[in-house]
Amino acid sequence: MTRPFLSALRRRKKEILCFLCLPALMALYVVLSGRSFVALGPDAKLYLSIADNFLSTGHFAQTTREPGSFVVPAGLPLILTALRALRLPPGGIIALQYLLFGASCFLLSHTEEALFGGWWISPLLFTAALVRAHLEITNIYLEYYFLFCMTAVLFLLSRRDLPLKKKLLWLNAAALAGYLIRTVLILVYLPVLAFTLVSAFRDRSVRGAALAALVAPCLLFAAVGAVNNREVGHWIFSSNYSGRDVYTANNPETKTDFYSLSDLPDFVGEEYFSIVDDPTMDPTEKDTALTAAAGKWIRENPRTFIKNTVFKTWSLFVVFWRYTLLLALLAGLWGLFRHRPAGRVWTVCWAVNLLLALTTGMGLVMDRYSIVVWPLASLHLAGGWRMLLDRLKKN
Repeated sequence: MTRPFLSALRRRKKEILCFLCLPALMALYVVLSGRSFVALGPDAKLYLSIADNFLSTGHFAQTTREPGSFVVPAGLPLILTALRALRLPPGGIIALQYLLFGASCFLLSHTEEALFGGWWISPLLFTAALVRAHLEITNIYLEYYFLFCMTAVLFLLSRRDLPLKKKLLWLNAAALAGYLIRTVLILVYLPVLAFTLVSAFRDRSVRGAALAALVAPCLLFAAVGAVNNREVGHWIFSSNYSGRDVYTANNPETKTDFYSLSDLPDFVGEEYFSIVDDPTMDPTEKDTALTAAAGKWIRENPRTFIKNTVFKTWSLFVVFWRYTLLLALLAGLWGLFRHRPAGRVWTVCWAVNLLLALTTGMGLVMDRYSIVVWPLASLHLAGGWRMLLDRLKKN
């Protein structure tokens, strides 16, 4: 009786690590830090209000802030609408995030095994990164949803046994979902679209799948724009609040320090308040005006903009992470040179991860924003460790 049970445990050790051990460690950390298992922040309440308002009134709009403000990317509200339709309470949604976290770790372990062998270091690094970025599973965080999409993209890219048609469809679904949740992930979605087009050009058998992958997003974004136009009077396909962050990060009074909402007066001047307090503009028009003002400042001060971006990127992605992300970048580069047959796909992944860091550095310095590079960075660190051990063994 005992021997078959232990044998079954050994066969399922990857599932036990990812869906039991690591979520249990995350929960233990919450307990030891004295936090509540359910602690909803302002953003979580806003997302939930959109879902609940749609289910009760049919209007896909938030109710926690002034009407017409904070049109957010549609991905997470759509997910929460489905969960709330199933009568899942906030605690149940947070419990689901433990499952999503475990699934992300599971996909990383499979990807690492396909690329470097079955050490499964990347899920451990990924877990440590979430704790370091203060993303313990106590709140409804959109990070857990888009990180799952990113790990799914990496997993699909590592699957050589998957038929191309099926791979293209799933890649587009995962990348599009990530973009719908977090706008910066357009940097992931566009290369997937390019890969789809190139594949369709080379292989006629996948052209139907490629056409579906192109048409479906167009219909989806048209629906999102139409709904937002009904709710706030503007065709908004993503969000209408990013202009505030862009301006706060790029104006004559801005700083390159770590940012929180309470620090806003230290990062902006009179121009900001003249726009946001203008009674003749609605929130969307104010957001557009702030974006334009930030763009004007960038064009007039390109050297300062570049200097600030480099400094913020260094602070957020190097110093904050105690140089581990710099090691990940170098390990990924080492892997590309050592395993040239790995080809263009993983070279593009490495470049996209670097571009994600630089793009994030153009905005405000907030620790949770840097988590976006960790799915691939954890794989690069795991691969670098494996390559280093292999070299030491040979010597």
